[in-house]
Amino acid sequence: GLARGAQAAKIQDMAEWNFSIPVSMLGEMKKYSDGVTLAAKGEGGLKEAIRKDEKGENGKKGYATLLGDAPRSYTRKATVHYWSTLDSSYQMLVEIASDGERNLEDWRKLLRETMHKAFEQACPHDTPRQIEAFVKAKRLLKI
Repeated sequence: GLARGAQAAKIQDMAEWNFSIPVSMLGEMKKYSDGVTLAAKGEGGLKEAIRKDEKGENGKKGYATLLGDAPRSYTRKATVHYWSTLDSSYQMLVEIASDGERNLEDWRKLLRETMHKAFEQACPHDTPRQIEAFVKAKRLLKI
């Protein structure tokens, strides 16, 4: 992966992943792709819980908006934790995708748990105001 800054010629961040996929899974790439799509939706849900959710039901607001903070630092910390955990758990998705009998429910469960842990780790919840914002925004965590 490669992330570029505002200036197209300047590299901002770069990462590389390597992992093995069993030959038997080649016919099941659709299920694997669906799992990756769910993970991306989980990241979106995590980010949305942290920043303002203008289109949410009852005009709910995200964590940073409730505290009056800029969401960038919380979002970065949460997404790094989220993807680091999923990267270390990729084998689970590979096993699910290569097993024709299993559906993605175990993967969804892992995604939900990871979203909640990432949110808890990234967003402070020590003061009464933080706790109130934390609880309200945590309800927005969905895939």
